[in-house]
Amino acid sequence: MCSDSRHTTGEFVREAVRKPFIVDRLVYGHQIYVSEITGDKQEGVRLAGGFLESGIWTEKFARTVYDKPQPEFYPPTGEWYQHPVNLNQLDPESRLALGQALFMYHCNNCHALDHGYSAIAPMLVDASKETIAAKIRSLNVPAFFMPPWCGTDSEADVLAEYLESVRPKLPL
Repeated sequence: MCSDSRHTTGEFVREAVRKPFIVDRLVYGHQIYVSEITGDKQEGVRLAGGFLESGIWTEKFARTVYDKPQPEFYPPTGEWYQHPVNLNQLDPESRLALGQALFMYHCNNCHALDHGYSAIAPMLVDASKETIAAKIRSLNVPAFFMPPWCGTDSEADVLAEYLESVRPKLPL
């Protein structure tokens, strides 16, 4: 019994010390390299194409939910422009599926969904979608041990909808 509690305490301390990184100042807990993000702690950081479009597995899953628009040539700059997908125009079922994927790839490395150590749903009891989305957009501002949100504002809204759908309602 004693060795189990020491192991658990040691594991807790080890995990707390390294957060928000897997590899110190190189790879965040959600598998994003520090070099892949833009912005800073105050303005928010982003992956260039959003979280869903930037990951190997998230991009493949997103293609099962929506079609990526074809790029268009923009003559003034001589470059191709990729229109972002408007997640707000997707049906509710698709938005929840994308929200679940965002949770699995952005949050689930550290957080369980509804039970266990660091479960996220109980932390959001009776929080509104707007409150959840605001917390998502500034994950690392109040809590230095959280990795930054690396998705778009629309992706934050989709994740907030998913988390709102799984959080406990009052009274418990």
